[in-house]
Amino acid sequence: MLKRSLLLLWLAAVAVGCHASYARHVRIPVSSAAVPDLSGTWNSRWGEDYVAVLFVKQEGERVTATYTTTARLEQGVEGTIEGSFEGRLAGNELRGTWEEGGARFGRFRFVFAADGRAFEGTWGRKELEDDGGTWNGAR
Repeated sequence: MLKRSLLLLWLAAVAVGCHASYARHVRIPVSSAAVPDLSGTWNSRWGEDYVAVLFVKQEGERVTATYTTTARLEQGVEGTIEGSFEGRLAGNELRGTWEEGGARFGRFRFVFAADGRAFEGTWGRKELEDDGGTWNGAR
């Protein structure tokens, strides 16, 4: 019984430490306040140089979107790419996955302003949601 209690305490400490480490890395406040419907057209910017127009549809907590973006297709060559994402909304935080043509994909995390008119977020490649940089937007 004592071993089990110690194991549970250790697991709880590890979980808190992991969460604290992540929270220090991404400093976007999360709120449980209700966010208005996110459906509609959004203008967004990711990284330093790229823009994407998002066409968002929300059904309850499920959010999907298609987008067109300017992107670096290969070293030194830029073009237009079609992409999509889907995620789940919890309070003002949207987390999910994005995909561009099957070859490029990853995860993202957006935190919306209380009025639902802007978001700050991050995107990542494959299983990460923040190694790609920032992804912010407004409507």
